[in-house]
Amino acid sequence: MIEEAYVSFELAQLLKERGFDEKCSRWYVANEPQEGIVEKGFGENQFYINAPTQQMAMAWLRTKHIIIVVCPEYFNTDGICSYWGVDIWVGDNYEKLQGDYPSYEEAVETALKYVLEDHYTE
Repeated sequence: MIEEAYVSFELAQLLKERGFDEKCSRWYVANEPQEGIVEKGFGENQFYINAPTQQMAMAWLRTKHIIIVVCPEYFNTDGICSYWGVDIWVGDNYEKLQGDYPSYEEAVETALKYVLEDHYTE
């Protein structure tokens, strides 16, 4: 079964700080992030942070800030994916992150964190 890959709570907070305010179908309860992603309710004294999918976050960076994240597959000699990489374009600048990531989702999470912490431009 294919499941949606949502950003981590840490990335959801960074996205919020950077101005991400797109409509999402899931949220984190800010004062109780250990509960994970929830469908928004209206609890007393609860503050919600959008929990976008990784693809939503990548699309937002691409359309609003011209930051492009690509996570290519690398194959072994048997034709089986052995790891994922990370390529990032910020405007005209290209950077390839060091590291071999065991899953696409882990590569995307790493790339998003890197961009939002180190290369974000308003």
